[in-house]
Amino acid sequence: MLSKSTICVFKTPSEKTSCRALYKSGKVIIKEISNETFIQPDVEDIVIVEIPLEIIRTAIIEPPAVRKEKEIQNFIILELSRTLEINAKIVASHIKTLGNKLYVFYMFEEELKRYLSEFPAEPDIVYPQFLSQLILLKKLPGTWAHIVLGNEASNISIFENDYILNTRIAELGLKYVFEMIKEETSFSLNEIERSNNVELLEQAEKIIESILPDLVSELEREIFVALNTTTLRKITINDLDGVVVVCDSKKIIRLLRKYSENEGGFNSKLVEPIFIFNNILDFGDTGLLGLLYRGGLEFGKVKSIRW
Repeated sequence: MLSKSTICVFKTPSEKTSCRALYKSGKVIIKEISNETFIQPDVEDIVIVEIPLEIIRTAIIEPPAVRKEKEIQNFIILELSRTLEINAKIVASHIKTLGNKLYVFYMFEEELKRYLSEFPAEPDIVYPQFLSQLILLKKLPGTWAHIVLGNEASNISIFENDYILNTRIAELGLKYVFEMIKEETSFSLNEIERSNNVELLEQAEKIIESILPDLVSELEREIFVALNTTTLRKITINDLDGVVVVCDSKKIIRLLRKYSENEGGFNSKLVEPIFIFNNILDFGDTGLLGLLYRGGLEFGKVKSIRW
């Protein structure tokens, strides 16, 4: 068991969001949050940095005939260097997928170093941006498309049970929607949802509804592309048991589902996400909570996250 019990997490420099939390008896208790400057972690903190989708690449590799993790890791690096025909140093991690193959996430070391230089401490763990939100989901049996709607970009991942089959970045973000709502109401969508002000909620809902046809159309297109580029197994839209959209806004999720049911979007397969903890969306930043959850797993089972 690790002696450290404090977690310090950092989101991308463009967001300047960081957080410190204490792990105690299975509970992750948030002690400090900063949205303006990065928190300076203590020496004993476990530090976790979120890595943006833009510098992460993926590959599927046949596993080597070895069992030791270090040997597998060395094999992956050699195989990537050979396949890519480059001499640059590579940083990689992997998880098993269908057919016992390895789904590999990798980055070029120099690119990663440049990115990490913007943070106040060396991380113990670097974690992909979309996984920080997907880790909070309860995975349902069958074949599912998981969409993480972000501010600047989004991610579409195809899962079969617990196995990831494909993941890709979509140039689809909600920034313009949030800006429209702030311009029209003078409040952010997060502030409006927290306020429960009926008039403001109605204003925000009208703005969101105005963009839903275009949003649904783009999401459907991105799902088809993700399915068509899944090489581990041939999958069509009819093979999907469902589509889960993860977003920090309850309002957007519910309006998307309502629109989908009425208009037949996603072949009526859109369902609301089921999170490990019931109060996740009340916090308003699933990415930050996902990083804290990942940090808590270093100490043991995480029973709750409190703030």
